[in-house]
Amino acid sequence: PKLLRRVQTIVAVLLAPWLMKRIGWRGWQDLGWKPKAGGPRPLHDLFRGFLLGLLLMGGLIVVSLWVGNRAWDPKVGPSAIADVMMAFLLTGLAVGVLEETLARGGLYRSLARTWGPVAAMVVTSVIFAYAHFLEATPEAIALGPVETVRSSLMDGLAANRVLLQLLNLSLLSVLLCVMVHKRGDIWMAVGFHAAAVGLIKSNGVLLDRVHQWQPNLWLGTKRDYVDGALCTLLLLLVILWASVAWRKIGSHSEITTKV
Repeated sequence: PKLLRRVQTIVAVLLAPWLMKRIGWRGWQDLGWKPKAGGPRPLHDLFRGFLLGLLLMGGLIVVSLWVGNRAWDPKVGPSAIADVMMAFLLTGLAVGVLEETLARGGLYRSLARTWGPVAAMVVTSVIFAYAHFLEATPEAIALGPVETVRSSLMDGLAANRVLLQLLNLSLLSVLLCVMVHKRGDIWMAVGFHAAAVGLIKSNGVLLDRVHQWQPNLWLGTKRDYVDGALCTLLLLLVILWASVAWRKIGSHSEITTKV
């Protein structure tokens, strides 16, 4: 399944330029990395997004420790800290840069110019959320390519709490789209995404479920808490705050200009 996921990612990356040009993408300079003159400073926004990602995901981790939903894994010693930090940086940066460049830098910004920001947010967020469930089961892979494709498209949607996961992943994408719309580039979104993914990776290594741990409606069952209601609440609050707090900076963005 992991190999298939990597192949799907490579195919998506190779097809992305052709697909995005069909929706108004203007070339490699049109991926959201170039800030507008007089707009927010890129490194400043990168740091602010990174800090916000740490606060949101770190808050979920702290709450889970506080209520006994998770505990430090006694099998992880001091020697593993360096490996965890390296995984934090490499995984977080790789995912943050790649996914934000494609999803928000290319897809969202291109759609926003032709359809408007709201419709672009909805479409981008649905695609972003659904893409996280594209993974075939080992049993399907053993049955051949046709069953593998069917499984990768459908079987992931049979997961527990799939509707809440889809909602939270969509809200996460909406938040990232708001960042891009308000700031005019993808620097803040990259910082936020990198921090959140880095903490999720570290969370899976350093923390373990407490013995006799039971599923929790608020914190869910996954290490990224995406199937928990507390994640939903926090994302809604941050989206509301970002929409209001960054209203004046919207004048720096040209992504909603009609083609």
